[in-house]
Amino acid sequence: MKIKNIIIISMILLFILSVYLYADRTKYTEKLNDAALLFKNTMRNTEQMIPPELIKKCKAIVIFPEVIKAGFMIGGRYGEGVMLVKGEQTSWNAPAFFTITGGSFGLQI
Repeated sequence: MKIKNIIIISMILLFILSVYLYADRTKYTEKLNDAALLFKNTMRNTEQMIPPELIKKCKAIVIFPEVIKAGFMIGGRYGEGVMLVKGEQTSWNAPAFFTITGGSFGLQI
């Protein structure tokens, strides 16, 4: 009887863990897609385009698709983004995910 309960509880915990890990992976996939879309749109717009020579020379690119800012006397900001680092042979390494947060105090509207 105890072994049966342990097996059932273990299966439930494994199911919950797998759902959590899948949801987390989906969140990161969405962040990568948002960053790629933003970069693509930026490079299409001739006024905002990053010069290709600069991209060739850079060591890394950090993209924050959305940063939320709010403030009135006390301010704050929050955003999630992606960083790509160029490897030794001009290939891009796997992305790293970052969060930006900040606060401020003073005259602001």
